[in-house]
Amino acid sequence: MGFFGWLNKKINTFSDRRKRQRKSFYSNKKDFRQNKRFSSEKRVVKENLSEMPKPSEKQTVSPHIKTQNPFVQKQKQLFNQIVEMQQVKSKITIFYVDQNNQPLRKPDILVGFSGDTYHITLSKFKNHYLAFVDNFTTRFTDQDQEITFHYSLRIGQPIQIFYIDYDSRQIIKKTNIISGQIGTTYRVSSEEIPGFRPINSIGKTYGIFSAKPTNIVFLYRKNNWQTVQKVNYYVKLNTQHQVFSNPEGAILPTPIPQNQIIKVFASVKSTSKTTWLNIGGPEWIKNEQVEMSNPPENIYIDQMTKTSRSSSNLSGWVDFVDGKFVPLFNKPYGTMVNQIKNGTKIQIIATISDDQGLIWYELLNHTIISSSYVKINYEIAGM
Repeated sequence: MGFFGWLNKKINTFSDRRKRQRKSFYSNKKDFRQNKRFSSEKRVVKENLSEMPKPSEKQTVSPHIKTQNPFVQKQKQLFNQIVEMQQVKSKITIFYVDQNNQPLRKPDILVGFSGDTYHITLSKFKNHYLAFVDNFTTRFTDQDQEITFHYSLRIGQPIQIFYIDYDSRQIIKKTNIISGQIGTTYRVSSEEIPGFRPINSIGKTYGIFSAKPTNIVFLYRKNNWQTVQKVNYYVKLNTQHQVFSNPEGAILPTPIPQNQIIKVFASVKSTSKTTWLNIGGPEWIKNEQVEMSNPPENIYIDQMTKTSRSSSNLSGWVDFVDGKFVPLFNKPYGTMVNQIKNGTKIQIIATISDDQGLIWYELLNHTIISSSYVKINYEIAGM
């Protein structure tokens, strides 16, 4: 190989080495730039990740739920606000008043949009009931509304007023009944009754109506009865005595014979200064020609009078004083065992007469009644 050949070879070898070095330099420089860019991008991503909020330990994020876009959320909020601004909002005020238009409680205030319905629970008040409603509605409108529920007091239990003869315990006037709303007041007083005067009362004559029934009793006494005394003793009649329906009342048809021993239940001194003795029921004698006695015994009765009995089949009715009762005895001049009301129909099974000419009837229940208190139905008897 010549000189020029050797020189070209050296030159090519040097040129190739420079090319390789330059190539290597540019190649390394490119990698450096890429690494630098990648490193910068990695640092930015890491910083962004560190700024993202970490989910709470208690909050679980489902991978299937997509996070809503904040912009979409904002748009929806704006839409809802526009809709609300277009709707008319109003209120309904509900009042609760009594019969005097006085409030029973604070009013209820409801707020809603026009056209919406509402629901309420009706209030209840003690001793009140709903009477009527003003301006009732079921929907909100463009204007404010007022509804008024009117309540009234319930009617209390009635109060019964009785008028009683204190001495006979009989009702002398029709019972009066008053009523009123619960909580309202009442006041009553005795009434004038001919022939009687009020002497006392039982029960509250003034107060308020309530849910409990109340009774009031006014007690009266006959005007001509000055003093009355309950007694329990026997007297013997020294003469025959007339029997009266009341002190200074009508004379009854059957007198009581002499030497009869009878029981006295009450003593009345009248305004005429006469003393009367009650011998049972509506039968009275004057406190004249009598003396205190021991209770009677059967031997005395047998010595005073004798009786004879004969069977009968009669019918009739009790003929006495309207509304009064006649005593029934276990035997003639015996013990009173019951009473029978005037006008009652009776069936007679025996007639009893005594040696004084008095006649007694034995009834179907074997009680004895004086014939002077009986009217016989002679048409039925065939007489």
